[in-house]
Amino acid sequence: MNIDVVQELSKLLINGRISDSWELVNEHMTEESSSMDVYQLLTDTMYYIGQLWEENRVTVAQEHIASNVCKTIITNYFFEKTSKENNYQSLYSKNSRDRAMFFCVSGEEHDLGINMVANLFKEYGWDAKFLGSNLPLEDAVNFAEKWKPSVIGISVNIVYHLPQLIKYIEVLQELHHVPTILVGGKLASTYDLEFYCPEDTVIFSDLMQLKIWIQDMRTERHGNVVNI
Repeated sequence: MNIDVVQELSKLLINGRISDSWELVNEHMTEESSSMDVYQLLTDTMYYIGQLWEENRVTVAQEHIASNVCKTIITNYFFEKTSKENNYQSLYSKNSRDRAMFFCVSGEEHDLGINMVANLFKEYGWDAKFLGSNLPLEDAVNFAEKWKPSVIGISVNIVYHLPQLIKYIEVLQELHHVPTILVGGKLASTYDLEFYCPEDTVIFSDLMQLKIWIQDMRTERHGNVVNI
C-alpha cells in the first residue's frame, strides 16, 4: 500500500471531489496496471477512511460521501475498461452458463467490496448480478431459486452479523442446484471464518485469493485465462 497515495485519495473522496479522485486514480495506473491494482487502491483507501472514522477524525456524513464517490469511480472504471477491450465480448451474454450473484446480508450496508468482486467476475465473462447491500434472506433465496447461479457471494464486515451470515449459508446451501457459497469482506480478513461457517463454504480474505480462484475456475471450464 502506497500510504501517500491512499491519504491523498482519501482527502479527495471525503470532500466529494469525483473528477479529482478519478484523475488521481488514473495518474497512478500504468499500462501494466490491472483491475486488481485499481480495486486494491480503492479498498486500501476506504479501509483508511474507516480507520479515521473509528478515531473520530471524520464524521459519518463524510464517510458516506467518500463511499458514494468511490462507487462512482468503480462504475466509471468498469465501463471504461470493458468498453475498450475485446476480451469481454461475452460480458453481457444472456446465454452465459456461468452465473453468479453477490450481496450483503440484512443490516450490512458496506457493499463497495462485493461490488468490486461482482465486477471481477463480469470481467472474466461471468453473468454476474450485484444485488447490493442489506438483502433479506427470503429475497436472496427467491432470486437464487429462479435464476440458479452456480456461485453465490456474500459480504460481511461487522462481527455481530456473523450469526446472520451462518444462517444465510445454511439455507442457500440447501438449494436444489447446489451453488458454491463464497464469503468475503472485512470480517473474513480479520477472523478465521472457517471455524464458524458451514462445511464447503469458500472464504476469501483478500482480492488476490479471489482472483486466483476465479482464474482456476475459468481455466477448468473454458481453458483460457485473461489478465484482469
